[in-house]
Amino acid sequence: ITSFEKPYQELAIPFFAALGNHDYKGNIEAQIRYTKKSELWKMPSRYYTYSHGEVDFFVLDTNDFDKPQKQWLEAALEESENPWKIVYGHHPIYSYGNHGNSEELKEELLPIIEGKVDFYLSGHDHTQQVIQKKSSEITFIVSGAAAQTDDLKQNRKAVFSSSELGFAHMLITKNKAILKMIDKKGG
Repeated sequence: ITSFEKPYQELAIPFFAALGNHDYKGNIEAQIRYTKKSELWKMPSRYYTYSHGEVDFFVLDTNDFDKPQKQWLEAALEESENPWKIVYGHHPIYSYGNHGNSEELKEELLPIIEGKVDFYLSGHDHTQQVIQKKSSEITFIVSGAAAQTDDLKQNRKAVFSSSELGFAHMLITKNKAILKMIDKKGG
């Protein structure tokens, strides 16, 4: 309660959580069950989907991207009818931060979502990045700098990159998506 409910109660918005690597050091089932006790916390299972407005969201457990989850994602994407699709998980597919690219996700996840989703959102690296690859239609967003920061690899090019505190904010309507990377000064 002191680390989640109290700090965020005034925002009065739901948090649709994805499991991260540190969560695997604790009790994952407790986090899933907490969904039934909290008005703010939403994590009905290890991976799940939800919709808001014109967007379908697909939340992954990238710590254990197993065969049942892959099959679920393929089916969920096929059933999706909203014009915008966002997949997110803790680990980035592409990143110029300390952890770098995930070769496993490039091999296992990217072929499933390529040509079917608009954005892949992640954290893990404590940086802010917007990456667009010539070989992909997906915009890759790393937003892991809300509480601490790490250095970026200087020899890499991104549409946007910062090793300062901040977060990603998106406004999506039927016809357009506006992404803003917000820094600690609010700009």
